[in-house]
Amino acid sequence: MLRWNTFAMNYTPKNLSDSVKCQELLNGFIHKYRIFDPNIDSPDEMPKVKRLMIASLLQRLYQNSLISVECVVSSLEQFQE
Repeated sequence: MLRWNTFAMNYTPKNLSDSVKCQELLNGFIHKYRIFDPNIDSPDEMPKVKRLMIASLLQRLYQNSLISVECVVSSLEQFQE
């Protein structure tokens, strides 16, 4: 879990609009997961536990003012079952 926290904090792009930052973050998560499971092409193909982990990382990014609440909401919508 620690490396995912580090990844989330380090991956968040700076100087980008929030929507671009959001998409980059999601693409980064999907890319990271594909390293471990090449069959994953979209958030809805991830196991629930991994989606919950991403949700907690999004929350942490928001709490640290790295992304907006809109980014969190739009990201979580993509990870719904």
